[in-house]
Amino acid sequence: MEVSGAKIVFLPSQHWSRRGLFDKNRSLWGSFLVDTGKKRIFVCGDTGYSLLYREISAKYPGIDYAFMSVGAFHPRWFMHYAHQDAAESVQGFRDLGAKVMIPFHWGAFRLGDEPEGYPAIHVKLNFPGAKIADCGEVIKL
Repeated sequence: MEVSGAKIVFLPSQHWSRRGLFDKNRSLWGSFLVDTGKKRIFVCGDTGYSLLYREISAKYPGIDYAFMSVGAFHPRWFMHYAHQDAAESVQGFRDLGAKVMIPFHWGAFRLGDEPEGYPAIHVKLNFPGAKIADCGEVIKL
């Protein structure tokens, strides 16, 4: 899709879907890349960690900003396929070869069993250079 000169590319992610009793994985989920010609912005969507990041990087190198989900990852036995913990989010960012990491998917709603604020603290421990904004906060890039 192209909007005002920017290309928007729908890309894969790792999750699942269900709206009723008999429709598991019949709808899509995904990530996307916005390419303005000057900057490449990747949004991973709601996803678990997978090698898809390496595949995306190989096809779309030079990603400037990567919005990486982190949160709703405990209990791991149940959430690992669909939600990244901090270490996985940072690993995905590194697999992409992106320049700036912006974590999201934490702090707005309590979906997982981890304590409030835990995802952001662990991103800082795993990657101190991440740009972490509070809900509603604007950060300059």
